[in-house]
Amino acid sequence: MLGPDERVKLYRNDQDLQRHWLRVDVDVLGNPALAAGGHGTKVYVRTAQGNQVQSLDGGSNYLGCSQMTTLFGLDQEAVVERVIVVWADGFRTILNDVPADQLLQVSAIEPLQVDAQLQRGGTFQSELRGILPGEQALFFASPAGTTSQGAAIPGMGGLVTDLRAPLILLGSSRAGADGTAGMQANLPGWLPSLTLSMQAFVDRGPSGLHSLKSNVVQRTVLP
Repeated sequence: MLGPDERVKLYRNDQDLQRHWLRVDVDVLGNPALAAGGHGTKVYVRTAQGNQVQSLDGGSNYLGCSQMTTLFGLDQEAVVERVIVVWADGFRTILNDVPADQLLQVSAIEPLQVDAQLQRGGTFQSELRGILPGEQALFFASPAGTTSQGAAIPGMGGLVTDLRAPLILLGSSRAGADGTAGMQANLPGWLPSLTLSMQAFVDRGPSGLHSLKSNVVQRTVLP
């Protein structure tokens, strides 16, 4: 700590109260859309004693910032019932029955996952991960690539797609208890060899104001 025209003071807590704790660090390298260091991430911890939440915002220190980590005091709770990491893009990672007294590192992934190989006349699987159970995901594709000035998706609060028109609705699916919505799509046999760009959307909040969009996945359709 320091004040204007003061020397830096370093404090250390040497107490040993025999109480439990949990430190949660986040790794966002697996999702390039997230801010470096996990800025904007919220971490929720649930125990038998209640809920706690902390945000990774860097703090408001003058000429400095807070450590980009979260540390929860758990008193006598040796197990955390649930850890929920809500990433800055609105998707989430959930861990259950987490032992206390450890450094827990949670890694982000891109929410939309698509089979690595698409073949003309075949089927492929898409999954949108990290949404709420029961939420509906819409899966779109475009043969024309991506754009920074895409069209707004109706009913989703002005959320715009990153896909260039024309858009093809591949289908929709509701998320199961694990927050994953899966969908299987067919590729027509007459489809030419091309690159498909795919993106998923979730309608959330009043008038869709908190709707989500996923990363874009591009796959080449093989003959």
